[in-house]
Amino acid sequence: MKYLKVLFFLITYLSYSQNTKTNNLFFKIPLNESRDLIYKYCVESNLFIKEESKYEITKKGKKIKVFSGYLKKLNPELMKRKIDSVEIQLSTGRTSNENEKESNELLILWSYYYTSDSISAKNLYNEFKKQISEICKEKPYHFQNFVKEENDLEERLVGCSEKWYFKNEENLEMELKYEIVEDNKKYLIRLQYSRFE
Repeated sequence: MKYLKVLFFLITYLSYSQNTKTNNLFFKIPLNESRDLIYKYCVESNLFIKEESKYEITKKGKKIKVFSGYLKKLNPELMKRKIDSVEIQLSTGRTSNENEKESNELLILWSYYYTSDSISAKNLYNEFKKQISEICKEKPYHFQNFVKEENDLEERLVGCSEKWYFKNEENLEMELKYEIVEDNKKYLIRLQYSRFE
């Protein structure tokens, strides 16, 4: 019985530790909570400036809470890394496969880090990569994003992304993406957290 208690404590601690590390990647947003509580945190934490939107997302006549906003104040660490701005989005999605008649609803949280400095962008990407690989033990999937303009003869690399899946929770995934935002000459590092609702 003593060993069972120790094992239970160890599993609980490791799970809590993993959740804390993940939450810290997303400004301590309580990711394991309901959509309503996550939305409430984003609105009431005083960390973000909410962007007002005229659009509404509904499902079966019920409004789905979504959030979009910018980090109100960059902390010294982000300023040191030459981050220009950080955007947060709480969104929704749907996934299904051929064998399933019904689709599954997704809770999705994105954080976007924008910088004009290419070295800072690569360094931040690599740091997030290290942190996420410590949380998610499975080997990530790698993608390279190419683009070909009408006048271009060859495709050119505009970024890359890596996707991790949590080993002990099959419905949870995290994606890290790095790309060049051509419109405003900035670099984008995007973190995505998603799970079934």
